[in-house]
Amino acid sequence: MDLCRSTLDRQDDFGLISLLFSSLGLGIATSLANLKKLVSMSLLAAHPGGNQVELENKVTQILENLRIKGLVRIKNFTCENEVTVAKITGDSSEEESTKENLAKQAAQVINRPISDGDELAASRLGHAAIKGNIDLDLASCLYSDLITARENLAVNCYLHLLYLVVPYDIVSSVKVVPDVLYKAFLMLGDEELKVARLLGITEGVLIKLTMGQRSKKTSENVLQRFYVALILYQLWLGTGIWES
Repeated sequence: MDLCRSTLDRQDDFGLISLLFSSLGLGIATSLANLKKLVSMSLLAAHPGGNQVELENKVTQILENLRIKGLVRIKNFTCENEVTVAKITGDSSEEESTKENLAKQAAQVINRPISDGDELAASRLGHAAIKGNIDLDLASCLYSDLITARENLAVNCYLHLLYLVVPYDIVSSVKVVPDVLYKAFLMLGDEELKVARLLGITEGVLIKLTMGQRSKKTSENVLQRFYVALILYQLWLGTGIWES
């Protein structure tokens, strides 16, 4: 008889992460203890030589990582009940003071490790990632980009929009050619340069790049996405291959 093996632990525990997060989002298991129990009943836990303690530690670590990314939060029933009471009584001053106290209490809850008795829930960002079918590893990065774009969206040219739609998963395979990027940067107009500055890409950053140095202010991912956006922008403008 062939040996049956679970796929939950493949691709850096992708299946296990999806199982835990989906269970939280659907309300199937909403505490650390229940999530551990859920995983203990999976085929992964039944593997020969499997270590139950290691598996439980892995579940805890995955949930902590999801909290760091802002996808999972600890529910604070005491605080939520206090807000409800303040709203029912109609005392606005009491409601405001309650909100201030809640912020302090919530901060204390967030700053401590998850315990078995904590009630967990998907955050607003987590629910958005579920509804949008967005990779959990990219959700917080996408949210950060959209927040920046909302405050500083450059609509006088298409470069910023092209930058925002560049897929995150393809840029890791893109190799930036510093001389080509610098030459393209020098040919940009005023509106395009505004987009570059918004992203933290300046002439000084690119000069360092051509000299083999890296800027601490601008990440490699941003440079790669901007490089791809410039390529798409040249195609959008209909620039000939010998002109670019």
